[in-house]
Amino acid sequence: MKNGARNETDPYRVYCLCIDMIKSTKTGLELPTRQFDRFNQELVEQIKPHLEKLELSDALLKFTGDGWLLMTNHEKKIPPPVLPRAHHGEHLSE
Repeated sequence: MKNGARNETDPYRVYCLCIDMIKSTKTGLELPTRQFDRFNQELVEQIKPHLEKLELSDALLKFTGDGWLLMTNHEKKIPPPVLPRAHHGEHLSE
């Protein structure tokens, strides 16, 4: 690899987080077009500050109509997986 260019044989990974908004398609179709457009614009404005805090402002954000696809190829920006915690006396098997 020279000058930061990726060799075609080097592995290339893209990480994608999918966020699904439950029942949003049904709900959106019940709204007048103007109100639905406004709702979608507000969603975009809502997620921006969160991306900035996570240093993901440069990630590709795709609004799908009923959720989000957040994609990046910057592996260092991907947090480690969060494992579920036991609730009130429950034990998680390893």
